[in-house]
Amino acid sequence: MYFSYCFLLLLQLLVQLKLPFNLQNNIWYYRAPELIFGATKYTTAINICSRYRFRC
Repeated sequence: MYFSYCFLLLLQLLVQLKLPFNLQNNIWYYRAPELIFGATKYTTAINICSRYRFRC
């Protein structure tokens, strides 16, 4: 199986931060970093940004 460089960087970040990681659920869609780190007050701007996610 081929893993891209971005995937390996993401995996390293998740391991260092000790965040839960599930290949099927967490890698194929984008969540704003604010939501990953537990933000509770946010606007629709986060949803708009997630639509135009970064691609490697």
